[in-house]
Amino acid sequence: MAHARASNAMPADLWVLGDIMENTIQKSCWGVTVRAVAGFAGVLVLGYLFGGL
Repeated sequence: MAHARASNAMPADLWVLGDIMENTIQKSCWGVTVRAVAGFAGVLVLGYLFGGL
């Protein structure tokens, strides 16, 4: 066979790129989580202030 590399082998520069993308996705996920929690807390506060809850 002409291809001697294993199917899961990747060059080192692609591993670094994968780490960068994974870190970016993780930060993005935490950003969405914080916004969702803050929004939910804001809704609860407004409901409390206006006597709906």
